[in-house]
Amino acid sequence: MFDRSGGFVIHRYYGKCKCLKISRRSQNREGMNLMNYAKITAILALIVISASAPSFANVYYVAVNGSDKNPGTAEKPFATITKAVYGASAGDTIWVHGGTYTKQKEAALSQSGFEKAPIRLSAVQGEKPILDFTGESDCGLLIKGAWWHLKGLTITHAGDGGIRITGKSACHNVLENVTTCANGDTGLHITEGAADNTILNCDSCLNYDPQHQGENADGFAAKFDVGTGNRFIGCRSWSNSDDGYDCWHAGQAVRFENCFAWRNGEN
Repeated sequence: MFDRSGGFVIHRYYGKCKCLKISRRSQNREGMNLMNYAKITAILALIVISASAPSFANVYYVAVNGSDKNPGTAEKPFATITKAVYGASAGDTIWVHGGTYTKQKEAALSQSGFEKAPIRLSAVQGEKPILDFTGESDCGLLIKGAWWHLKGLTITHAGDGGIRITGKSACHNVLENVTTCANGDTGLHITEGAADNTILNCDSCLNYDPQHQGENADGFAAKFDVGTGNRFIGCRSWSNSDDGYDCWHAGQAVRFENCFAWRNGEN
């Protein structure tokens, strides 16, 4: 009798041990099944890798003489950060040319990158972009996503603070050489479960909240139920109307390394 259900060909039993004798034909068929299984496993692994990593990365540019009707190329850059970050995804890079960008609106950084494919928002090397949010009642940059790397930007005149990193999905972000200055509340604020964020060599100064006569505007804050693993390294905070660094009701430890503060608490 032959049993083909599992690819084996069963010939007969031998004695009391009831061992199975499997023909060469069945062995070959078993080998083919194993080979097919290995191939299928390899294909599935490739599908999983492809789904979890970007197939390609885009590079966008922003310039003061750009237009948000442009495609964001080096030759035809965008005009605002809001437009640039809207379509960004894992692995993408946004280069921001120097100059003062006026009439900026709150930019929501809600999408996420990966550990090996962060989303980069960076000043062009050797240039100094200043993002002026005069007239904007909200904050300047609202970071709700993960694996963003911001570098070399200045955020100023945002009505409700310069940069806010908020929510449990806001994790593993790096802000490097970023300045928050003369905003209407805290310069840079980590809050509401945001975790494992690194603030590296950043400056915050002259932030003042007129609606509360200067009672709330800190230079840097990690307060109101933050997540674990947030750290400030090599940061400087001065001439802010409230604290240089504030961890009020943080709920978790916040690490400070080689940070400086002076002349805070003055309106």
